[in-house]
Amino acid sequence: FPEWLLRYENAYLMAAESLQIGPHATAGIVFRMAEVADAENFGAVHISANVVRERLHIGDKCAIALRDGGIISMLWAATGNLYLHEAGTVIDTGDKAFYRYNSFTIPEERQKGLYSGCSRVLYEHYNALGRTNVYGAISVFNLPSQLASQKIGNKIVGESVLFAILGLKLLYFKH
Repeated sequence: FPEWLLRYENAYLMAAESLQIGPHATAGIVFRMAEVADAENFGAVHISANVVRERLHIGDKCAIALRDGGIISMLWAATGNLYLHEAGTVIDTGDKAFYRYNSFTIPEERQKGLYSGCSRVLYEHYNALGRTNVYGAISVFNLPSQLASQKIGNKIVGESVLFAILGLKLLYFKH
């Protein structure tokens, strides 16, 4: 169905004042911030080169994990006044926070601490800018992402439910 006709979203709103990211054994894996030159290499994590270039151009940041030069995991982040598609609402990160979104690890590399490693890269970047608070939204149906996010210190602080039919949106927040 096209989204204007019918849409349902149900997401947990996540937040942390700081992250607790312990060391992980990640032999052979390099974590770093993505650059525009990396755009063509995002296919394995299901993001087109054009989307990568657009996101980086508007100021979003992406932490990546690489094995043998290939991207095997990613985690995006943004700041400012942002529309959260997965929650059907808007958030303003202010000057003390950042919003993390769109994480993906290729299936054969899951459960190896790559989400934590990418989170560490983003947190260190934004922490250096004075942004220590972290926000996010994760589908209530995505248990692996919820657990990974909570493992590093994020907590569920609310829930949003969006139902739209024929362009009319009903949004409910629960704290």
